[in-house]
Amino acid sequence: LVVGSLIKNPGGGLAPTGGYIAGRRDLVEGAAMRLTSPGIGGECGCTLGQNRLLYQGLFSVGRDYAPTPILCDRYTVSPDMKTYTFYIADAAFSDGSTLTTEDVMISFQAAKDSKYYGGRFTHVLKFEANEDGSITFYLRTPMEDFISLLDIPIVKASHTEEPHPLGTGPYVFESTLAGAQLRRIGCQGRVLVKQRVFRCNVL
Repeated sequence: LVVGSLIKNPGGGLAPTGGYIAGRRDLVEGAAMRLTSPGIGGECGCTLGQNRLLYQGLFSVGRDYAPTPILCDRYTVSPDMKTYTFYIADAAFSDGSTLTTEDVMISFQAAKDSKYYGGRFTHVLKFEANEDGSITFYLRTPMEDFISLLDIPIVKASHTEEPHPLGTGPYVFESTLAGAQLRRIGCQGRVLVKQRVFRCNVL
């Protein structure tokens, strides 16, 4: 087996994190089984926080738990902290199409119906789109830190049922004969532009 890092060895910087294992097929598969679990191997593994390369939310929450606006241009909060209105930023998906209020609404509805994100909507009475393109959340109880829950990935409305829907991050997911890969792309405004492209296998 040959084992190395994608970020520390010569040529590092190929990927934000991760490493590689090369060698005889059965040995590589054995290493993958040890990384995850027998029967799963390289078919599934931890994302190491790399989902943010594919998807973005209205906010991003850092290690200090402080929310940073990403796809939210600005927002307002009612004095009783039960009504939050969010204005969507001018952004584009990885295919160059414009992020719309519909995309955000459908993404939130999918999140609400999911087992993973559903709990975040426990105190949400309803949310709705407004004529000016903003989205308003009405809460059952006051919540000062509600925006910290809105790092939910926003995906393209027509892709919510896809296994790997389009997001607004700088990478796209590709499935090839060689395995799962991330490919870097770039968007300037609403126009998709070509950048240096590389691929890395994802366990």
